[in-house]
Amino acid sequence: MGSPSTRQAAAPTAYRSGDEETPDCGGAVVGCTATTTTVGTKAVEGSLVLKEMTNVDNPTCRGRESYDDINEGAQVVVKDETGAIIATSSLSGGMPVTANLGGYCQFTFQVTVPADRDFYSFEVSHRGELTYSNAEMESMGWTVAFELGG
Repeated sequence: MGSPSTRQAAAPTAYRSGDEETPDCGGAVVGCTATTTTVGTKAVEGSLVLKEMTNVDNPTCRGRESYDDINEGAQVVVKDETGAIIATSSLSGGMPVTANLGGYCQFTFQVTVPADRDFYSFEVSHRGELTYSNAEMESMGWTVAFELGG
């Protein structure tokens, strides 16, 4: 019989899974500490103002004709600098707002995003993306605003 063999565990390597880093201990049980580091998140408050083509259904409003996709439940997608989808949300019911020269319809959304991305691109329905750097998001207090029409 020979001497007992000793297996050295490889140094843990972190693999990214979503927004958590989980070590790979190479199957070793002894000598490897499994830890999880969760990336911080930020709550983003968003709004979309639709300035034309609205139907008012008291107490709510919604887009019509070429804006009929802008309504309660319209999808909001957030991507990072790589184009990966990092969060989704949807618009709330639109609220009519009266202005001096007419009215418009305001929608809101809330979404939680990882705080460590370099850039954030927001898109409502298929209306094009608004992209902001992490520094811009910080300076805007993690709020974004879209405006359509007019």
